[in-house]
Amino acid sequence: MPLLEVNDLRVTLQTARGPADALREVGFTLARGQTLGLI
Repeated sequence: MPLLEVNDLRVTLQTARGPADALREVGFTLARGQTLGLI
């Protein structure tokens, strides 16, 4: 059983040129003891 499950994560940043997608439809599953870094 996953400790954390994320589906369809989307992050949009507002810029001087308009909206910019930083993340689009990202998904992941983490089990106990796992680590994830997003850069």
